[in-house]
Amino acid sequence: MPLRQRGRFVFSIFALTGFTSLVLTGAVIAFFVYDATTYKEECDESDIGMSEIALKPRRGGPKNLPIAEVLVK
Repeated sequence: MPLRQRGRFVFSIFALTGFTSLVLTGAVIAFFVYDATTYKEECDESDIGMSEIALKPRRGGPKNLPIAEVLVK
């Protein structure tokens, strides 16, 4: 491989590597910009309905753990 062809090959490899890294960096930056725009600034202060048994489940057993009554029939 003559010196000129080798230099052109090395230049092509560096150019391809640089272009690929720029594209990947741009994609990561675009993802974080998109992710930042999906959050809203104001907070919803509405109440959410929650079952009382979900907040204070019945406990039992030797370790006094919550009993999953829905799974036990």
